[in-house]
Amino acid sequence: MRRAGPAAQGSPGQRPGASLWHALLAALWLVLWAAAGPVRAQAAQVAQVAPGMVLAASPIDRCLEPSAALRGQPAYPEREYLGDVGAELTVLLRFSAPDQPPAVTVERSEARQGTSPDAPTTNARPFVDAVKAHVQAWRLPCLRPADGVIEYRVSYRYVPRGSRQAVWTASGIPGAERAGQGLRCLVHQPDGRGPRYPEKALRKAQQGVVMLRMRFVSVDKPPEISALAYPEASPLRDAAEDWADGYRMPCLDPGAPVDTVMTYVFKIADAPRTVLKDLDLMALLRSSQALPPGAQFDTHTMGCPFDLKIMHLQPHELNKVGQLDTPNPARVPLLQWLQFVQLRAPNAQTANQLLGQSHIVHVPCAQVDLR
Repeated sequence: MRRAGPAAQGSPGQRPGASLWHALLAALWLVLWAAAGPVRAQAAQVAQVAPGMVLAASPIDRCLEPSAALRGQPAYPEREYLGDVGAELTVLLRFSAPDQPPAVTVERSEARQGTSPDAPTTNARPFVDAVKAHVQAWRLPCLRPADGVIEYRVSYRYVPRGSRQAVWTASGIPGAERAGQGLRCLVHQPDGRGPRYPEKALRKAQQGVVMLRMRFVSVDKPPEISALAYPEASPLRDAAEDWADGYRMPCLDPGAPVDTVMTYVFKIADAPRTVLKDLDLMALLRSSQALPPGAQFDTHTMGCPFDLKIMHLQPHELNKVGQLDTPNPARVPLLQWLQFVQLRAPNAQTANQLLGQSHIVHVPCAQVDLR
């Protein structure tokens, strides 16, 4: 059938400076442990120390640059991020000069598909490369010749994004419960995995996301289809619409139409594409436009800190927002407000590629006041 046609507070009365929010900015799925100490550390532990004396600090403690607040995290390799590949690595850094990066020895590297101990191992090289690139900016400017070579052991853990299930908040869309029931019996005739990638679009290396609204009015007829969003390449829209003609909803109640939204991602293997990474709430707000006005939230009353999962569908539909731990009713006003947040994009192509993408947002203990 053819188509129908930010300000924030760390505690009451006190506003944190920019340095505090810089310290909060860290990728949620990337956890860093660091165990520092020069080669002489073990000998120092058994030495007798006279009262009133303290052991001299290691150059690692005195002057490692960048500072912990600005050090950041290694990048999550895009292919592995999208494929839910996680990894654990331990590297030994050896500093021998104040103005040189450390020599890196990989002591342990293991990558797996998912989080199960029985998950098959896979190539950890992309993670190793990301860690090595990250530490190349590190320096020990206070290192003296008498210090010799200083060793610093660092461990990293990459946690796959698909290892945590979200409990989605109510969408607020009229008929959403009925639509959810209908989706459980949604079938496609004939069976298949999805629309074919148009040859014309492939030749031009065209990628993008097509978002369709489908309205089911009969158990044995295709849905009424309207395109909400699509890239400039019309062949992608045509392919998605033609495929959607094959959907049926056999459990549909007569006289109770169901509206649903479907997104189709057309991506060419190994071609560059913008991917959302995990971030904290304040970074999300700074990366957004058209924030709903008048918001005031105190996450201290919501069991902070906690994690949310957001699927971005704005400005065409409400975002999906879910909780990644035990649901807390006190968070519902924040979750419903985040359904209206729209990401800022440098151009229309990037905005299109962000549609339907999900990421995790870490919510710290803070007060958010956008009045």
